[in-house]
Amino acid sequence: MVTPIRQNIPVGKFRVIGCDLFDHTDYLVKDCDTKDEAFNLADDHNRQRTGSMSDVYYVYDDKGSYLRGEEAIKNTKGETTVGVSP
Repeated sequence: MVTPIRQNIPVGKFRVIGCDLFDHTDYLVKDCDTKDEAFNLADDHNRQRTGSMSDVYYVYDDKGSYLRGEEAIKNTKGETTVGVSP
């Protein structure tokens, strides 16, 4: 199911969406001008996660397609962190 926050993304923008893992709601963090800006923002937020129930941040393109999430972040042992899929 596509939630409304994953729709109507401005053309040419990349949307960073946060997901509250307690109540499973999505919220807008920012519409970014470039993919790199969006990836950096989401990665920065995902690096600040303090536990398995901390909010997770994802990036979507202007068509609402998933581009990136917390799997892009490596933990201190160099292993990929896997979490909830969008």
